[in-house]
Amino acid sequence: MIKDAIYSAADAFLSRRLSVGTQMGTKAIAGALQAKLRQRAFFSAKVGEARIVAALRELSDAYSSGRIGRAEARSRLKEFLAQEPGAAELPRLAKTARLNLILDQNARMAAAVGRWQVAMDKDVMERFPYWRYIAGPNPRDSHKVLDGLILRKDDPFWASHFPPWEFNCNCDLEEVDEEEAAAAGGAAPRGPAMSEPKSGFEFNPADAFDEKLEVDPDLPDDLRRKIEEAMRGAA
Repeated sequence: MIKDAIYSAADAFLSRRLSVGTQMGTKAIAGALQAKLRQRAFFSAKVGEARIVAALRELSDAYSSGRIGRAEARSRLKEFLAQEPGAAELPRLAKTARLNLILDQNARMAAAVGRWQVAMDKDVMERFPYWRYIAGPNPRDSHKVLDGLILRKDDPFWASHFPPWEFNCNCDLEEVDEEEAAAAGGAAPRGPAMSEPKSGFEFNPADAFDEKLEVDPDLPDDLRRKIEEAMRGAA
């Protein structure tokens, strides 16, 4: 039942996102779009062609929802890009590492939204009020230092450091009850001060279903128009 609820929330997150093409790079996107809007949008840096964004979205969502494996999703994307005229200007997009990043990052975000939705249920919170941070394989130093950290689920720290909180972050969290937290020396009183990711990546699963999205009027006209069109199409 819990797994079904996680998948349901993850699928809802995937279906609600807006497909947006943009010629901007990662850092430029981070500087131009508010975090909540970036989280609700599906895009890939410097991919402005709508057909390519649609193909990426379709197969990424299929992988994220468990309908196909990563190898199949990547293979089908490479086949599409090899035949798509607009992809000729994006030679790096078809590279295995780039496609793996797109597929894995979106899948991890969807899974995180599902886990957060279930874990914050009142009854689950009462039984397991804490998260314990688990650093992934070969973590960055800024991620490794958090390994073993136990904090209440409602601590503001998780709003900016719920995995994945950076590109290629493969860290994890596990739920902890009062007894286990006490046996580990108790929960930390608050989350540590951390610098923001240099890439500008931000992710907060609590915002996944926030209906209050505003488009900055100062955005470049082309990007603002695409976002507004996507929002109208999703309404």
